[in-house]
Amino acid sequence: PGKTSYITRLNADGTIDNTFNPGAGANNAVAEVAIQPDGKLIIGGYFTSFNGKNSSRIARLNANGTIDHSFNPGTGADNSVDALALQPDGKILMGGAFNTYNGISVKRVARLNADGTLDKTFKLDTEIDGLVYAITLQPNGKILVGGYFHSFNGKMRFGGLTRLNADGSFDKSFNPGEGTLLSSVDVITLQPDGKILISGNFRFFNGVIRDHIARLHANGSIDDSFDSNRGVNEKINTIALQADGKILIGGD
Repeated sequence: PGKTSYITRLNADGTIDNTFNPGAGANNAVAEVAIQPDGKLIIGGYFTSFNGKNSSRIARLNANGTIDHSFNPGTGADNSVDALALQPDGKILMGGAFNTYNGISVKRVARLNADGTLDKTFKLDTEIDGLVYAITLQPNGKILVGGYFHSFNGKMRFGGLTRLNADGSFDKSFNPGEGTLLSSVDVITLQPDGKILISGNFRFFNGVIRDHIARLHANGSIDDSFDSNRGVNEKINTIALQADGKILIGGD
């Protein structure tokens, strides 16, 4: 069997693709992978080096698994990068537990330019008071942020779910109410009709029983036509949509 270090690529039949060669790979967990249109990979996680090169929590790989030296994050993030999302313009949204990026104070959510430098035009109104586990970009450029946090911009968001405008400012038109009541939102997935699937460690959404998965309207309100009362008994860690609209889930 082939040796892998936190990242590998599989062929369609499940065997290891030996044309993907990350060398020594990452020295700690890779939590998130985002594939660029050109086939390059942005990876985020808990690692501080990749194939022996200092690379703190974020790196870009070429399609063959080697590190892309044209991507320069400097000293990178000072703590884990747990969420990534690619913008159509090539910029990269990232979220996690970090407080700085390349020595600059940016807490929990940041945007990078395509070369890995910090995009200073993206600025949150104020810091998020917890951890970010999920970032999803909507077609209109707005940014859904999920995690374990209780307030954003001085406004209570008990369920760890909020939305930002394209410049990082708080979107007041998105109102999840009490959200998931001090529990985490770990996954955010958009349906083609604009509705929002969320999953995580919660049992309620805005006071309604929703066992670890819920569907929301575009404005953040709960979609009552999707009833996950008496759903699964533990946290859902991943969601994938089938072409026929059915929803695959996996977790604990």
